[in-house]
Amino acid sequence: MIEEAKDLIRDKIKQYNKAVVACSWGKDSLVVLHLVKAVADELDIKFDVLWNNTGTHYPSVYKIKKKLEKDWDLNVIETKAQKTVWEIHEEYGYPGVGSCKRSDRANNSCCYHIKKAPTIQAVKQNDWDLYFDGLTAYESDTRWLNLQEYGKFHFHEKFNLYKAHPIAYWTVDNVWDYIEDNDIPYPDVYDKEVDNYTKRGYSEYAMGHRFDRAIRNGCWACTLAVKVCPEKMKQLRVYYPKLWDKLMKSGLAKEIAKHKIGERGSLFDGYFNEDTQDDWLNNRPCFFDSI
Repeated sequence: MIEEAKDLIRDKIKQYNKAVVACSWGKDSLVVLHLVKAVADELDIKFDVLWNNTGTHYPSVYKIKKKLEKDWDLNVIETKAQKTVWEIHEEYGYPGVGSCKRSDRANNSCCYHIKKAPTIQAVKQNDWDLYFDGLTAYESDTRWLNLQEYGKFHFHEKFNLYKAHPIAYWTVDNVWDYIEDNDIPYPDVYDKEVDNYTKRGYSEYAMGHRFDRAIRNGCWACTLAVKVCPEKMKQLRVYYPKLWDKLMKSGLAKEIAKHKIGERGSLFDGYFNEDTQDDWLNNRPCFFDSI
């Protein structure tokens, strides 16, 4: 499995002129970064690292980035989001909250302004023609289907380069085994476990294949979790209470309350308003873990 991943990297990195590794400093991209570095050092080939800095990473992500950038002598190209998460929430709403068109627009807008658009701009500026990432099939049905359609190597029209997915069919256990065997530093968010939301998590089967449900890195301000993974919201409020409080008071608490209580004019206002919000957050925090 490891040699298969290295063979893919070795084959492609020799064919193309300028490679980049997309890295969020999460577990999957750290493994790919380590694999690419090993092959690149072996072949004496230089590569870049692309980091889309969303501004809402978990605190330890910034520490890991700084440490590895120095220790592994990485050339990190950092992008900034076109709009902040807070601007997107205000303009389009909260991704995952409700099932209306506004929520769908929020999700798409967040992904576009924070990741896709900055990546497209960075590709143009740096002339990359080969892009490695940590995409894995077992994270979601969308990723599974994309890999079934495009395979582990394909041309990406929007990014205008070739994409390679070296660990496409690694499980969460494969990833953690590799990290532990190679003593790779990682963000401590993965060690902050709640209920069944753990580092290695658990597996379930749907649509005829396996999905791994485990702690994800990503943005702490991502609100998709209120619909699909309430444990993530619980993890945030238990281990990062100041960040949780900021997110809730940005307007998310009110939106969740509207969804769960029902927006019924004076009836809703009587239950949840500016005067009662702190009481709800302090005394019934688990109410805001899910919708």
